[in-house]
Amino acid sequence: MTKSARSFATIASILTIGLLSAFVAGAGASTTGKKDSGTAYASIVRIANGKEYVAGYTFDKLFGHTATTYVTTAAPGATGTIKVTATRVTLYTPKGTLWGKGAATQNTLTGAITAGTLTLTHGTGSLRGHTFKGTFTGNHNATTGVYTFNYKGVLR
Repeated sequence: MTKSARSFATIASILTIGLLSAFVAGAGASTTGKKDSGTAYASIVRIANGKEYVAGYTFDKLFGHTATTYVTTAAPGATGTIKVTATRVTLYTPKGTLWGKGAATQNTLTGAITAGTLTLTHGTGSLRGHTFKGTFTGNHNATTGVYTFNYKGVLR
């Protein structure tokens, strides 16, 4: 498993969390939810016991700037890819936190991240009782080590 694959899954999850927080802070929960989108930037900060710990910064359409962390693992995927699973994605906002899980596929040759999903089901502060479900794509810059995730989803 590569660091790139693990990091991307984590970042994607963080982005999704940021979107959820924005919806909650802006309008509260609703049965239909609110659409959100944004971009997250993250890097691996530690590798231990088969897990990659990732941290980053997110620019969210509704919520503004947030911080995110991920705990990821990677497994072989189809030829030339790895499947990255984020067992814990946490979004930190001025209104509270959201956390959950995510997953995506990373191309080991190009760094492209596809088929990303993010589901945040737990919250604190004013985000308690809210959920976020979204998708993301992105890439990994092998020179800088930065993962970039573009996400969209719905906060309820």
